[in-house]
Amino acid sequence: MKAVKLKECQLPRITYLLNEHSGLSVARNTGVFISKGDMIAYIDGDAIADEHWVLEIAKTFNNDDTIGAVGGKIEILNTESWFALFIHWIHYYMEGKNGEEVIPLIGTNMAFRKEVFQERGGFFENFKSRGDETSFTKLKVLPYFKQKTTADAVVHHERPWTFHQSGSITGF
Repeated sequence: MKAVKLKECQLPRITYLLNEHSGLSVARNTGVFISKGDMIAYIDGDAIADEHWVLEIAKTFNNDDTIGAVGGKIEILNTESWFALFIHWIHYYMEGKNGEEVIPLIGTNMAFRKEVFQERGGFFENFKSRGDETSFTKLKVLPYFKQKTTADAVVHHERPWTFHQSGSITGF
């Protein structure tokens, strides 16, 4: 796997925009504002997408016009860290209604139809570094659109090694 820095990327359909000191939600909303496509996908700067990541997200949207959000599978890179494995488990696996497994949208591997933002508005901008995808999905997506998870849209990501690195105390 090879990570490509977007600044160095020569792909005409990718725009790299540096949005300094504004916070995660503002940066995500800025991306929506300047986007030209009908689907907006998010990945962390330290994550690595599989070769067919975008294609798998697009296929999921194209299979059902009522889907407003798509999440994918996240493979943890630092499996030797017990804390990273714990954080990954907490964020990635949750128990839903009647005991079925629910995989929530996670910011490092999520996508939305642009119409979600046009109809419901953007991310809540008071979130500076984490949690905005959860509140956005619960309040602006799920009451109005379907959410689908596909195991075929894979992103590889390193989780925090320690509690201090997780930003859990200073992340809001």
